[in-house]
Amino acid sequence: MAAVKSEVLALRLDRVQQGHRRDRVLRWPQGPGGVRLVEAVRPAGRSVIFRHSRRAAAEALYDPTFQIQCSACHDNKNPYVINPHIGQARIGYPDGKNDPRARAFSLGAYLPRLPRNERTPFRVIGSGYTSTYAAELKNASTVRDPNGDCTECHTLTTQTTGQRFAPDAVGREPFISNPGWAQLLELRAEKENFRQVDMHRTEWARRSAGGRIHPWMVPANGNDVSGHSSQISLNAWRKLSDCLWGSGGPECGYRPLYTSCPAPGKGAGGDGSAPGDLAVTVLPPDPGLPAERRVRVSWKYLNSYGEVPGRDDVRFNMAVRESRIPATGEKPHAKDYPSLDEAMGKDFRALRPKVGLSGSARLMQNASYLGHARYSEPSSSMERRQYRLDFPGTCNRRYAIRILPKRFCFDQSDFAFGSEDYLLLADVRCD
Repeated sequence: MAAVKSEVLALRLDRVQQGHRRDRVLRWPQGPGGVRLVEAVRPAGRSVIFRHSRRAAAEALYDPTFQIQCSACHDNKNPYVINPHIGQARIGYPDGKNDPRARAFSLGAYLPRLPRNERTPFRVIGSGYTSTYAAELKNASTVRDPNGDCTECHTLTTQTTGQRFAPDAVGREPFISNPGWAQLLELRAEKENFRQVDMHRTEWARRSAGGRIHPWMVPANGNDVSGHSSQISLNAWRKLSDCLWGSGGPECGYRPLYTSCPAPGKGAGGDGSAPGDLAVTVLPPDPGLPAERRVRVSWKYLNSYGEVPGRDDVRFNMAVRESRIPATGEKPHAKDYPSLDEAMGKDFRALRPKVGLSGSARLMQNASYLGHARYSEPSSSMERRQYRLDFPGTCNRRYAIRILPKRFCFDQSDFAFGSEDYLLLADVRCD
């Protein structure tokens, strides 16, 4: 701190809280590049008190011990273990769509396309749960049947739908062609589960014998379970089972089952939401402080991901780098702006909570929209909200600014930063 100048800068903070305007003065030892921000509000998580809120009610639904790995069974791209869509699709008759009973149920196409495919977003929420099972959630994958059969109608994964439900459906024992030691132990356990299930099969279920798909699994039969269904060959099953145990290759079409935290922005993998109407203004001096200037940065932003009006998981970092205004007034180069690393706060040194130094830039973290009170539920909106950050400026100095949106991810232990450049420039001239 030896290089920090001794003067204390007064930073005004305008907030609307509980219907009243409040001007708060923040003071800390800082140089002329000091900054002030509209008070940051981190989305409520396990580290925040949030009594009497909808989030608290949701928290009460979770198993507080997290001993039950819910996501192992709820792994079919749907919150249901047995998808009601499949239940409807089973309603079929020997005459297919021309059967009068089928017409009475108004199904139209006999087996409509599944509403959730492998690209459909699918995630687990809950800070404690996702932290406990982070590795399992990261490694879980959807599987494509190399034989081109089962996954035309069903979502199979490297979790329970693949390793337990699929063997039961086709009457084949779980199989791995070349298991590792850990896999071998898991495989033995699943084979025992398979035998236990087999002990409780009815005579009707047993008549198909090993390798025959249960009649109720086959669209051609529908509700007519009097006949025998086709058989999956041992070779075809082993190819599929290798895939289901994560031991296959490209033929398995592995894709992540659970959607990674989407970064805010319109770039690859982004959520499509981006700040707009970015503006920077050098305000005239306050009457009582004629030597000071304020630089105001403003923008508008709608967190439209999922079209949830009250979604509140995106905040903004703003990094500011100060320099002299060139005598020629030339425009800055890209390297003159704060870097992405600086805006992310990878080398953050706090001067106040969420305000400090990052590399050679000043950094303000986690700015919320104007008027959002700390620890309060966000107001619902389908229109862009106003954001505004002010910081003190010095005469004849240049301020290169980078705005960076970031999403607080589902387990709230990580962030997904935007990748686009949102750059602004302010030259403070006092001539």
